[in-house]
Amino acid sequence: MTAKSNAMAGCLGLFLGPVGLWYKGHWGAGFAWLVMAIIVSVATGGIAAPFFWIGMCIHAIVAEPEG
Repeated sequence: MTAKSNAMAGCLGLFLGPVGLWYKGHWGAGFAWLVMAIIVSVATGGIAAPFFWIGMCIHAIVAEPEG
């Protein structure tokens, strides 16, 4: 297993959303967060988007790297 930096995953998650999760190999979780963020953003007029974006970033930081 290759070492994946939590700081790098956090930065990628903050600036590029699901890319932080994809960096750690969590493809399904990255797509799920992205879809949820889009749906909730459309439903709330964008008010809730920052909460999902930050949640995606935090998930990328604490996720264990896959395979």
